[in-house]
Amino acid sequence: MSDSLTLSKTQKINQKNILKDNLNAKNGENQLYSAIKICHSKLRNYFDSTFIDFNFAKKISQEAITNETKEFFGKNHNYFENKQTFFRPDGGVTYYELQTQKNMSLNMAPLFTAEYKKQGDGKDQPKGNAIERSYKNVKEYELLTIRSPYFLYFLFCSGEDFKEDSTIRDRLTALTLKRPFNKTYFEKEKGYSSCSVYLQEKGYWDKEVMSQIMFEGCKKVIETFLITNNNYIQFENL
Repeated sequence: MSDSLTLSKTQKINQKNILKDNLNAKNGENQLYSAIKICHSKLRNYFDSTFIDFNFAKKISQEAITNETKEFFGKNHNYFENKQTFFRPDGGVTYYELQTQKNMSLNMAPLFTAEYKKQGDGKDQPKGNAIERSYKNVKEYELLTIRSPYFLYFLFCSGEDFKEDSTIRDRLTALTLKRPFNKTYFEKEKGYSSCSVYLQEKGYWDKEVMSQIMFEGCKKVIETFLITNNNYIQFENL
């Protein structure tokens, strides 16, 4: 068989595998979107909706992000090239709206974001780079929340690439600051942010399981940083 025919056959196999992986990833993203809606419902039921509510944004503009970098670093940190460039995590960004008891003012800031990555679906499929692409979104969200005392970023991963002892898993340890997977991290460590990376090799993450993980993480953030002794306190408007 000629080199050109061999290359053509390999390209067809790769294209088929990429399409299959894209469809699997989309199924995971749909599960995540459903999980986020369930999480919002749980949060509204748990907390007093008179004082706090939760909203969803599919995308965040570069202008919104540079507003934060400018406030944190200084006026020269506001550079971007195109107003149509957006930060688009799989699960969007959930914002809280908090009405303080002190002066009945309304404060709003990012609460959490989430992504779903499906990578690896059999021995004939080459190891992909889905999780490497997530690093860009992590950095964007880090800048969006740079003035916040917490960082809540859920990354749900499934697929054979994430089996134990895989080198792919080691590509994710920088996101957890070299801490174990399948745990929720939200407090910044010496100014550094840490993702909550959840991995499983087989199947998809169930929407009910994901929603409960996100709910518990959000509850800890709200009770730690927004509520003291059941009284809602003022939080800087980000």
